[in-house]
Amino acid sequence: MPIAAKTRSAPNEMISLFGPRLPIDRDELDFQLATFKWLTGEFGPVGARPLILPTRAHFPLSGAAGEAGIREIFDLVRAAAGMANWPCELRAGKSDVPLAAGNAHLLRHEGAPAPCGTFRVVDGPGGRQGLITYNPGMERDPPGLAATFAHELGHYLMATARGTPPGGWDLHELHTDLTAVYLGFGIFLANSARNFRQFQSAGEMGWSSLRPRWRSCC
Repeated sequence: MPIAAKTRSAPNEMISLFGPRLPIDRDELDFQLATFKWLTGEFGPVGARPLILPTRAHFPLSGAAGEAGIREIFDLVRAAAGMANWPCELRAGKSDVPLAAGNAHLLRHEGAPAPCGTFRVVDGPGGRQGLITYNPGMERDPPGLAATFAHELGHYLMATARGTPPGGWDLHELHTDLTAVYLGFGIFLANSARNFRQFQSAGEMGWSSLRPRWRSCC
């Protein structure tokens, strides 16, 4: 009996000793789990929202260029996030100017790079509404635009929260990334990962890209 008992426990011991290492440290994992628990309490179960994929099934784009194409991506992201009816205005913001170099697109920066997107609450015709801006230079990066819009809509969703997120509002940008994942856009955020700088001023929040390189759209 003692031998049998020891044999049965051996697999669990091996899992604890030789199992896969976490891609993040324990503190960050605890923070993410606490945030998803908070999001669930505020806005409903995580599993109630589908995983959004970069496929034609989720993004049946018409191929329109310029502002019309960007608006199309924005409307599809809003619909997938379940926020199509939320009052929100989309505007072009500051732009980085891309410099074509063969098949790559390099950014020429003068001073700080323009943000990928921003969000703030403003007065609209029907009352308070969201205002989201985007970097027009991202026109050739639809996945990046989708990730940016999901992030900014995450700000919008969190603006309606009744409670305080784990760690307080000073960690708002970290919560917002996880909110975009909660909305179903985790793959987009992972695929569009850059070195981002968060900023917040005068009620406006958003992402700034620090990588001096423009990723070609696949």
